Amino acid sequence: MQNVSEADQIIRAIERCSEEPITIPGCIQSFGCVVAVDEDTGEVRYASENSATVFARPIEAVLNGNLQTLFGEEVRHSIRNALSRGGHGKNAAFAGTFSVQDRCWDLSICSSGGCLVISMEPSDGDQTDHGRMLQSMSFMIGKIQSCRTDQNLYDLIVQLVRHLTGFDRVLVYRFDQEFNGEVLAETCRSGMQSFNGLRFPRYDIPDQAREMMLHIPLRVGADTGADQIPLVSARPDLPPLDLTHSVCRGMSPVHRQYLRNMGTAATLTLNILIDGRQWGVISCHHATPRYCGRFLHEILENIIPVFSAKLLSIRQQDTLDRIRRLDSEIMGRATDDVQLDGMMAEIAPSVLEVISADGIATLGAEKSTCFGLVPGRALLDELRKSGLAEKGGVLAIDNLVQRFPDLQAEAGDCAGALVTLLSSDRVLCIFRREVVQEVSWAGNPEKQTEVHEGERRLTPRASFSAFLEAVQGSSRAWSGDDVYFIQHVRTLMHASERQSLMNRMNRQQSLMIDELNHRVRNILALVRSVSHQARRRYSSLESYSTALESRIQALAASHELIAGTLPQPVSLMSLIRKELQPYNTSSDGRFVITGTDRNVLAEIAPIFSLVVHELITNAVKYGGMSTAGGCVEMDLSRDGGDTLITWAEKGGPPVNTDPEAGFGTTMITRSVPYELGGESELFFYPEGVQAKFRFPERCFDDSSTPARLNEGLPLTPAVSVEIPEDALEGSVLVVEDNFIIGAEMCDQLLDFGFADAQVYANASEAMDYLDAVTPGLAVLDFNLGHGETSEAVAVRLREAGVPVVFVTGYGEKAATAPELADAPRLTKPVSTDQLRHELARVLQ
Repeated sequence: MQNVSEADQIIRAIERCSEEPITIPGCIQSFGCVVAVDEDTGEVRYASENSATVFARPIEAVLNGNLQTLFGEEVRHSIRNALSRGGHGKNAAFAGTFSVQDRCWDLSICSSGGCLVISMEPSDGDQTDHGRMLQSMSFMIGKIQSCRTDQNLYDLIVQLVRHLTGFDRVLVYRFDQEFNGEVLAETCRSGMQSFNGLRFPRYDIPDQAREMMLHIPLRVGADTGADQIPLVSARPDLPPLDLTHSVCRGMSPVHRQYLRNMGTAATLTLNILIDGRQWGVISCHHATPRYCGRFLHEILENIIPVFSAKLLSIRQQDTLDRIRRLDSEIMGRATDDVQLDGMMAEIAPSVLEVISADGIATLGAEKSTCFGLVPGRALLDELRKSGLAEKGGVLAIDNLVQRFPDLQAEAGDCAGALVTLLSSDRVLCIFRREVVQEVSWAGNPEKQTEVHEGERRLTPRASFSAFLEAVQGSSRAWSGDDVYFIQHVRTLMHASERQSLMNRMNRQQSLMIDELNHRVRNILALVRSVSHQARRRYSSLESYSTALESRIQALAASHELIAGTLPQPVSLMSLIRKELQPYNTSSDGRFVITGTDRNVLAEIAPIFSLVVHELITNAVKYGGMSTAGGCVEMDLSRDGGDTLITWAEKGGPPVNTDPEAGFGTTMITRSVPYELGGESELFFYPEGVQAKFRFPERCFDDSSTPARLNEGLPLTPAVSVEIPEDALEGSVLVVEDNFIIGAEMCDQLLDFGFADAQVYANASEAMDYLDAVTPGLAVLDFNLGHGETSEAVAVRLREAGVPVVFVTGYGEKAATAPELADAPRLTKPVSTDQLRHELARVLQ
């Protein structure tokens, strides 16, 4: 165990290592030569000491020279051509192969601090095998493209690179989230110690070295034992030269020692980037000094993007396959009538399999749903708070005990968690159990230091034998894909819930449409039944007509409940009496309601109304209310929190005890259990139909004030108001998109005594009419179809002082401009007396 002083010294040593100026080492490797000239003047600003030998002149003469005197016109011209292609930038661009003092050099250039850095590498010389190498590369790229798994790709790439370079060892080395490295694949010379499966701590590669790896594709270390060649400046006031993009850049002393401790005399490193992030490296090692020329470097630099693209493709395909599984599993549940918490038990196994986790939970303020391995309640509460604080982000925890030390006992076998916001007050968590594993480090991962020139510095490990360390208290690390998957699960759960809601709405809509179709088919029979009852009850044609019109009006009003427009709970007895309005039976004792009234929720009211409507309709047509002596008894009672409703018909004609089940019967028996979770029974006894219903407590709200329904029949107003005689002399404008209704209304107006009535189907024609005539009155259908309204016509009439009466089939839902809010509004169908009364009122 290190004491505090030693720990502080190691921290300072790590900081000092990360401050090492590796981009400006002040030296180059011995295989090459570097000359840096001013970008504008071409004068030499820097030169490596060995340039004196390369150019066969004193170093002072080199530093006092310029681009043309050192290289000659041909080289200068080629360099300028390379510059004109725009390829120099930060990355090195090849300028050509040239002879300098009877030795062939490959020249590459890059820009640095206002200088052109000319890096000179020994040329390959004999290039007769380059064609073979290109053919081999082409063949291996084809093999890379055929890989189907990442491990197959790792194994193949190390074989390819070793085949091309001839290095003793080639390995693929991947970084984790903390930049610790792990060897995934290796091929090496027989008899060499294997590094396959070993891990390397993150500080083996300092931060500034990893930063540099983002910008250069390839790094060469030709001879770790050779002395570095100093870089000399033309003037002492010149700043250090940045050699990041020079292939000849000198190596850090710590890095050279590190490689020698591995038994490596030469190295070649290829940097792998995936989605702009350092994924890892392909590292080559050789026991003796080895330099690969520029031509091979270019081949390797072209292979690496192919490798990276294929690796990304494999990862994306794997991700896509897992996403498809999630999509299929989660969205497949959308057909069930479930919400987010309700679907958890069904989707959890698939989610945990795809994410390789052990438990999942949705945590709400009042309700939580858990599946699999989850921690205790107190820790769940803390995770919920943390998830709410993330505001849509994802919190990844590999060690719950370390994050919540006071709740160690609550963690149980859970060690890691992914936490994200699911809704405004709910959090989604995914858990992994603790993984006690033996990690094989390449040597002791403990940081070692030594005193150098009075300061403690990191010392490269001398042993690379496997050192096993037990990792406890942590789960397997969450990857970027894991984070993406939990976000996708969240999205899918919301989509599934929306789809379930749509399914419920579509099912309800289908039920309503079926009922409306049923009512349309039944409407003539209903009207006929009402007509027959009215004919038996009233002796004169006038009284019969009035009663028939009144009952049809009430029948239309009762249908409004189907649209579900009630804003608050409504009493059961009000709904029942409203359904009775068309038949005028509430006053003759043939329909008796007993028991305790309750307030049914607004969204439940249409279903209840439909059931009662079917019962009443059948009773009027065929049962206890179809004869003068028949009756119906209906009772409302409580059974615990539930409400029981019984229906009994008496005194009607004999009942067919085995009727064919039609829509009405299906509605009565299935809607309450299916939509409300209650119970419904229908009995066809010879003496009369009976029914029993049980409505669950959740269907009611007795604490709220119930909505008011107009339960009275829309009869003729008690006080008759006459249309003024002078108003009858004027013209009346009617705007109605239905021809039959418009023609009938014109006839009514003429019957009232108006001298003229003109009907138009749309606002445009009405506006043309108003250009020529100013009527004395207007009756306007508000909704004209195809999204058009008569609002603009009404506004123009109001401005001209013309009274306006709206007629609409949308009731209160037909919105108008504020200046028209006080305009009278009648709901279709409008009786003759209602229309006459309203016109008389506005004209007076």
